[in-house]
Amino acid sequence: MVLLITGCINPIKKQEWLQISNDKVRLQQYIDSIKYYIKYSCFDEIVFCENSNYQCDERYELEKLAGSIGKKFEWLSFSGSCEIVELWGKGAGEDEIVSFAIKNSATLKQADCFAKVTGRLILKNINSIVKKCKKNNNYFIRDVYRDKNRFGVDTRFYIIEKSFFENNLIGIVNFYVYFL
Repeated sequence: MVLLITGCINPIKKQEWLQISNDKVRLQQYIDSIKYYIKYSCFDEIVFCENSNYQCDERYELEKLAGSIGKKFEWLSFSGSCEIVELWGKGAGEDEIVSFAIKNSATLKQADCFAKVTGRLILKNINSIVKKCKKNNNYFIRDVYRDKNRFGVDTRFYIIEKSFFENNLIGIVNFYVYFL
């Protein structure tokens, strides 16, 4: 199973809801998170994909770190659609990132399933979560932060078969229709 870490290092300035918008601070938080997953997670293959087309030399250090402990690390960066984020919010931007990663990652092309985690989030119990999961199942966490009577999932972390994502969730419209 591959771990996909999503991110946006340099977000568009119109996102007033962001707690942290400074690209240097965000970059360091992503690097800290990636290093944690490289060093301590059970994943041998890790992909980081971000949608602000941020270019940095730290990616090579992360590749070297992963290689030194027998893991593979891939960094993808592209210019995401500002219109999607402005219209639908950062969750839609994250869907765009996952879709891009599936289509463009050499690592994900070989994978049957993947775990996805939002980039600046460090799940210290990720290994125990993965250990309890059965192969060929999809795992979503109920969104407990919104209205308790509303059905929804917390997309900061999930485990999913790639084919299920491609057939049912790829693209913003399918994702929102499927879970409403």
